[in-house]
Amino acid sequence: MRGPVLFFSLILIACTGPSVEEGDACDRHVVPYPDLIGQQERTSLNGGYLDAMAHYTAADYATARDGLINYLSRKGADKSAYMYLACCYLEL
Repeated sequence: MRGPVLFFSLILIACTGPSVEEGDACDRHVVPYPDLIGQQERTSLNGGYLDAMAHYTAADYATARDGLINYLSRKGADKSAYMYLACCYLEL
């Protein structure tokens, strides 16, 4: 009985050690969600959304965040913009 317990204890200890990879885990693993909005036809309702998504696609997440916040403050805004806003915060 001691053999398996010791074996699994050693595996657990080995798996919880410091990572060999450098940098922040978010930098290594988080990939921005693809822009699925940018190909929509521009209207008076979604112009701000499309402008913000152009910044998002260019990896200018601070400007995209500000544009998405502005867009979401309007009545009738597409709620999917919240997902892209969250992605901006992850990238900042």
